[in-house]
Amino acid sequence: MKRYFLIFFFFAVSFSSFARTLRLQCVADLAIRQHKASFSNDFVETNLGKAPVLSFHGIHYIGGPREVASILVLDFDLTLLKSKLPEKATLYLRGKNDLSKMKLVSVSTVSSPWVEGGGLGNGPRENGAGATAHWASYRQQRWISNDPQSELIDVSFGLGNSLWQFENVRHLDNNWI
Repeated sequence: MKRYFLIFFFFAVSFSSFARTLRLQCVADLAIRQHKASFSNDFVETNLGKAPVLSFHGIHYIGGPREVASILVLDFDLTLLKSKLPEKATLYLRGKNDLSKMKLVSVSTVSSPWVEGGGLGNGPRENGAGATAHWASYRQQRWISNDPQSELIDVSFGLGNSLWQFENVRHLDNNWI
């Protein structure tokens, strides 16, 4: 079941000390997709950075016949948060297609810098051409610099000093979640 998201991401952060909500803009985004090639046991990695529409495939694909994993990676401009202590944060996504079957979402910080990439929808062909599941910057920088086998999962979802949370999806009007 494919999910497509238009790039209408924003992050709302609330503060109780002065009851104000700030809207943070997404400044970089990419969809990382990794799957076993149909012609070999090698993994094919894609980078959809700067793409006008990001494809998202849920976790029900992991462990399937082609072992597909897909993750959206978003970066927000945090300058509005300088010297503030947020009480609550909400991530909003708008789907191009029907999102009514989406029930659960996991969100994590990524504790390593990464490169957005060029949005071609296929594997990066040049060094430094964007993040993949195995590279923070393709063939130039691993997710953990002193670990030649590190992957994105090593700096997200509770590993590598990252924070994570999963929540039930709240469906809003006009295909927003």
